[in-house]
Amino acid sequence: KAEELADNLGFDSTLEKVQDLVEKPLIAYEEGKELTEGQLEMLEDGRALLEKAREFKPESYVPDVLLAKISEILGQKEEMIGYYESALEKVPIDVPDTDTLFTAADVRYNLAKAAYEKEEFGKSFEMIGEALRLYPDNPIYMTEHARVLLKQGKIKEAHDEIDKAIALMPGYDEAEELHQEILKLDESAEDH
Repeated sequence: KAEELADNLGFDSTLEKVQDLVEKPLIAYEEGKELTEGQLEMLEDGRALLEKAREFKPESYVPDVLLAKISEILGQKEEMIGYYESALEKVPIDVPDTDTLFTAADVRYNLAKAAYEKEEFGKSFEMIGEALRLYPDNPIYMTEHARVLLKQGKIKEAHDEIDKAIALMPGYDEAEELHQEILKLDESAEDH
């Protein structure tokens, strides 16, 4: 059914249909709500449409990014990583379009987080560094960078980075929590 619908709609209309389908489940997910059976079906229908859209325009990163997000929501980490890696190869970083550059940075940020969870800290460091080169003043990326620096034992650099993140976005919970963790490590290092 999804393939037939996508064939009739074409690439751009298929993406619009997917965005309509996954909007409510995405909002529910971001609000921390449990998804209903109907919302899970919407995500699966969206996935089927996006797979067809990838066939229409294999060079486009947009279906990959959306598929990665759907996979994240469904708890399918390996699929999420695969889609982000596919998008990484396609999304341009040498364009003046800020939406595209943000997507390029965000793909790298998500790959950095995934690599961190898999304890691949070198890859995590590389990906978050690339994200920061594209968006140097992003406090969310800075926080992830500080987390990786801390894991590498670079407490002072992590402290400096988290201070910058907090200055840019006061009240950002993840940054504040990491800041407290760094302060404890700073204190214990001073005690020795």
